[in-house]
Amino acid sequence: AEYSITFMLFRGGGLLSYPRVGSQTAATVSGLTNGVAYTFSVVANNATGRSPATASNTVTPQGLPATNPSTFVSFNAPASQVRFGTSIALTGRVVRGDKSVGIGVITVFVRADNGSVRSLGRSRPSSTGDYIFRTLPSFNGTYSVRYDGDSANPVATSAARRSLVAVRISASAPAGAASTALVVKGAVSPNKAGRTLGLYRVLSDGRLQEIGRARIATDGTYQVSARLPRGSYTLQVGLGATPGNAAGAVRFTASRS
Repeated sequence: AEYSITFMLFRGGGLLSYPRVGSQTAATVSGLTNGVAYTFSVVANNATGRSPATASNTVTPQGLPATNPSTFVSFNAPASQVRFGTSIALTGRVVRGDKSVGIGVITVFVRADNGSVRSLGRSRPSSTGDYIFRTLPSFNGTYSVRYDGDSANPVATSAARRSLVAVRISASAPAGAASTALVVKGAVSPNKAGRTLGLYRVLSDGRLQEIGRARIATDGTYQVSARLPRGSYTLQVGLGATPGNAAGAVRFTASRS
């Protein structure tokens, strides 16, 4: 048998025809209006004639459910070599779907190298969803932010960003030292008490030759000495026992007469 479909608006409206659907036993009727009630009737045709119309129950198309877009908070932090003791700006934006969110609270967290996490403070997004938070950097801290909104803008957490602090080392040696040992003194910030600090001689081909080591004192200062022949030298001080990985390396000239 072949089938044809007609439909009409529930409680009124003209009878509308739908194209013949052939021998298929299912059909999709398009072009309807969401929220409007319809009734349908189906007629079958075969070699013996046409069947009576069978009426359907009333149906009301509703369309697809509205999507509930997620809230997203972006986050930017200086990537590397930020200066210890100088504030850094942590910035980002809060969006929901394709719209900016200008309400709620941003909480900034930092995770230290030992895994401990602490809150640095809070900020609020502007009307355009942008926020900025300024803080003094923690040594090699890994930063992230959490957004707390309302029922329509739930909690969202950013990706983490690590900022590597540039270690600063001061170094000085008396010019023209007459003793057999050249003594280099200085301080390290941030304080890296207990860490090993190396003293290197910079050779003419650029290679580094280790000539002394010392541990940083509890107050962040150090003193390292090396026996060198009389002459003028380019020296380098840096954290760590491997010259290529010496953090905060500083070079200076010293002489022994």
